[in-house]
Amino acid sequence: MKEEEREATLARTRNQNSKKMTKEEEQKLVRHLYEEQLERFEMSKTERLKKVEEEARKNHVTMSHEEIEDQVKRMYNDEIDKSKKKREELQHRYVPEAEEKKVSKAHLNETVNRLYHVDYEKRDEELFKKYVYPNDPKQVKISQDQLQEMANRLSTKGGS
Repeated sequence: MKEEEREATLARTRNQNSKKMTKEEEQKLVRHLYEEQLERFEMSKTERLKKVEEEARKNHVTMSHEEIEDQVKRMYNDEIDKSKKKREELQHRYVPEAEEKKVSKAHLNETVNRLYHVDYEKRDEELFKKYVYPNDPKQVKISQDQLQEMANRLSTKGGS
């Protein structure tokens, strides 16, 4: 019985599908379906826009200029506070805190006395005699090669 019903429905659908359409009729039908689809899309789009506008009007609240400024300042200050807290947390986490160096008073006095008694002129003269004087040219006129050699020796960047 079910098999007979199924065959009957198949026969009906075959008869419906067997109807031949001309190319023009097919194009006309396709164009008609396409235009209907476009209309439906356009209508749904306008309905969505209307709903959005209605929601915006319903939820619209007017605020004075001062209230807006207060809210902006409050939000700005909140964000500044958050960033400060975050910075302090990260600094505490990743930057080790160095212990304070404690110098004894005796050591400090000893260093001050040692530096106080240094004769800087004598020290400069000793350094000059040790490093500069031995390399000074012995004659009055020096060649370009000697000049370049002294410049390279005294340069902090090596040879140029």
